[in-house]
Amino acid sequence: MRPSVAKDVWQTYLKDVPGPRIMLGVRPRDDVTETSTKYPSHAQITACVCLNPEDAFDYVLKSLWGSFSARPGPWTTSILVVRRLHEAPDSPCTSVEMIYAQMDPAPSFWTRPRQIHLSSRRHYLEKTTKRWLLVLDNVERWEHIDMFTPSKTSATTGSILITTRHQHFTAPSRPVNYYRKTLGELTVNEGADLLLHGLPAELQPKSRIAREGPEMKVVNDIAELAGLPLAIIIITGYMKSMNFRPSEFWTCWDSWWLANQPDLKAEEKSSNKGRLEQIMKLSVEDLGDETLSVMRIMAFLSSDGTQKDLLTWDQPPSECQYLRGFRINEILRDLTTKRFISLKKENGNEVYVIHRALQSRLLVELHKEPERWQELFRVAFQLVRNKLPRPSLDTAEPHKWNQFKEYLPHVAHLQRAYADPTTVIAAVPFVGLAELFKDGGVLLWQRFLSQDAMRLLITAERILDQLEAEHEDLRAEIHVTMNLLLQYLGISRRNESSERFLKILEYRKKRMQAAEAAGSVTDAEAMALITAKADYANSLLQFNKFCEAEQLYINCHESLLQVRGDKEEALSFAKLNHHMAYCKMYHGDFDEANAFSKKAVELIGSWACILLQSGDKAGALDLHERILSERLQVHGKESYFTLQSQYAGAVMYSYLDRWDDAEWQLRDALRQNNNSRSKNLWPDAVVARAKYHLSQVLAAKGEEKHVEEAEALAKEAKDVLSRLLVHNPIRWIQEEDTGALFDHLQPVFGSRWTGLSLLKYVQ
Repeated sequence: MRPSVAKDVWQTYLKDVPGPRIMLGVRPRDDVTETSTKYPSHAQITACVCLNPEDAFDYVLKSLWGSFSARPGPWTTSILVVRRLHEAPDSPCTSVEMIYAQMDPAPSFWTRPRQIHLSSRRHYLEKTTKRWLLVLDNVERWEHIDMFTPSKTSATTGSILITTRHQHFTAPSRPVNYYRKTLGELTVNEGADLLLHGLPAELQPKSRIAREGPEMKVVNDIAELAGLPLAIIIITGYMKSMNFRPSEFWTCWDSWWLANQPDLKAEEKSSNKGRLEQIMKLSVEDLGDETLSVMRIMAFLSSDGTQKDLLTWDQPPSECQYLRGFRINEILRDLTTKRFISLKKENGNEVYVIHRALQSRLLVELHKEPERWQELFRVAFQLVRNKLPRPSLDTAEPHKWNQFKEYLPHVAHLQRAYADPTTVIAAVPFVGLAELFKDGGVLLWQRFLSQDAMRLLITAERILDQLEAEHEDLRAEIHVTMNLLLQYLGISRRNESSERFLKILEYRKKRMQAAEAAGSVTDAEAMALITAKADYANSLLQFNKFCEAEQLYINCHESLLQVRGDKEEALSFAKLNHHMAYCKMYHGDFDEANAFSKKAVELIGSWACILLQSGDKAGALDLHERILSERLQVHGKESYFTLQSQYAGAVMYSYLDRWDDAEWQLRDALRQNNNSRSKNLWPDAVVARAKYHLSQVLAAKGEEKHVEEAEALAKEAKDVLSRLLVHNPIRWIQEEDTGALFDHLQPVFGSRWTGLSLLKYVQ
């Protein structure tokens, strides 16, 4: 976004509109502008964060600076810049946390646990009385930014500025203060200014100030030819490397064009894409083989920045000697001088940024050389593998996260290059790549980025499917992580989850048999088998197969005694007691169920469900209220677990005929879910049950004004029930116990037992 346009955009929509607003700027192409890391400072601005100074926000910020100077009163807080959110996980929660940290909210806000993540950050934006601006650059789809924006911007003291290359992009619901402006190409004068700004004094026209003379005419012709900031920047880099004045470049361009593009169609000559591609082709031809190889390797990596130490390989194979420290320094310096990449500093480290359009062009050209594509993809893989630490599935490793977050974006880009459906290259699978994607999936799961984690894990699994060897250990780790993700996706993935648990159990049995044959059984191996049995038993319990599950739990308990001894306080025993309590509840033995629950007292939510099934409604309500209070402190309002506790409390109120309390809790939970920016906060099955229960509460209140609403809620909920029940049907449920069907859709250790009707059908 260039200065005049940014200033025009910003001042236009600030001019007559007090209060919150959303501004959408459309960029019909991918471009960059001249960079600067010197941002304006002002007492009115408490923080200014730009995740990538390479892109257009230097001009945005400079333009905003003019607006701040003109309107110093209301603006007292931060500029937040989050760029390229469509390239998840390039901008994961940690980047957003870094931005919010600059805003210096109340200390108590930051002392809460990390599980709060984005929901509490958005809550802060919704509640703060300070003014704020959130800039979202180059957005592809609204759902990519939904999680970052407040639920109702018009009710806050802030504003949002969005840029996109897609003409049809829009907000899902148009607020009153919503403005849109389409940005065109650079004008000739703006392009000429940008071109001259990038040239050293000895190459600039002497008549620059007067803007007259033949050299300035050539400058204007070049600016008109390029049109886009990226093209102009590449031209200036080429001119500097060749020591060309504008007229010399123009002569070179004419001769090169005639020699290389005799058959180019007229419309391609005049299009942005055609001009940009030809300018890139001219500039790249001047690069040496090793320099071009480094730039092609960077095309496989994150465009937000490639660390210099990532590109440095201390002991590379003979064909990659150009990646040694002394050579890579020369190559990066050459690429920076020619403006193909730009340098930025992050925490004292050198990071090199390459533009997305240039990356795309390099990969398209590389498709013409399939063997070279495979070779350089492997090099890019090995560079990332050299730096990315291997995660643990058993324990969190916060001390490694700084390394994880630096190199994880490159894993995501490698996955996209490997799995790109539009590429003509059939990427060769290999086990190291599957392991890298598995590690990336584990790391993203640990950071609560479930969709991105699942994409990497599924790709890793597909790679293993194409290899001859089984690699059962790697498959087992993928199954474990996938099941940790699937457990929140509802009844439609219940069968898949159970099948994965069975495969893990079979793998662990084979490992144990091999260890027994070798006489090398360890406690760790024995515990892994016990865990696999218990997990598979849990999956059986999801299908109400409590007799089979109970036998497995008993077997686990016996094995655990052999490994741990009689240490009933251990967490492993507590979990088994928790599971056995459910089995006793299925049998109708509530005395035993309560006894087991008390042994697993730290798993208090399950005890509340068992108390309810035994008839102690008041006791169950007391426990659920305590759980809700704790979850509000730990997770905040916008959390799956908090909403589950709200629903459970509402159900308890309805059992005690406290209809107003039940209605308020249900409506509030549904409202929080609707306003949430977190994907899959409440699955369809949970939403349907809450709506059905609300319809029952409204019907029980008997108020005429709620009759139509109750009927509509019940119909909507039953439509979802019909769609989901086919995944795991249950028979013999009577019409008056329809609520039991909604309970059956829920996880067995989740909230299945907040109803009173299901148990009698499955005992």
